[in-house]
Amino acid sequence: MAEILRATGVDEGDLRIVTELYWHQTAQVEESWKTLEFCVIPHKDAKDVYILGSLEDIQTALDESNINITTIASSRHVGPIKSRVEEWQRNLDLFFRTLDEWMNCQQSWIYLEVIFSAPDIQRQLPNEAKLFVIVDKSWKDVMRRTAKSLNTTPTCSLPSNPSKMNGTRSGIASTVAVLHPGSEAELLDVQQ
Repeated sequence: MAEILRATGVDEGDLRIVTELYWHQTAQVEESWKTLEFCVIPHKDAKDVYILGSLEDIQTALDESNINITTIASSRHVGPIKSRVEEWQRNLDLFFRTLDEWMNCQQSWIYLEVIFSAPDIQRQLPNEAKLFVIVDKSWKDVMRRTAKSLNTTPTCSLPSNPSKMNGTRSGIASTVAVLHPGSEAELLDVQQ
């Protein structure tokens, strides 16, 4: 190690200081996410039905965390903590994808919920109404769990979450396609 440091012109003490600085910055990113919570608000007057409220604080934290972690990752001195930094890059990417899917699902769910709450639509489109009932249940379950545990990290850091949201989005897209023929592909393209 000492030979490598001499060859690169880096003093061993300097490397230790830089590594400690990066370790501290990574710890700050981690700590900020431990206290960050979703804003979940009741949807209309329905009992036990929620939607995400403002995501401004979460989006700001995500942007700042990405900048910090990307800066650390691009340093030639990241070596000693490279695995930790790469893990954070993966987690932040996963979080971003999950949040993006979530917001797309919420927007579409709200749109469809208004349509399928009408009894005449349910009678006219019974198969689609059944499909929406499945999507509706899935969405409400996700939001109830989120309302019980508002912390962002465990909610969005599970690798299965983007695919769960993607499955819900696919069900929503299929339902929208019946209402607006030709729109299923457009909805999937726009939301991807």
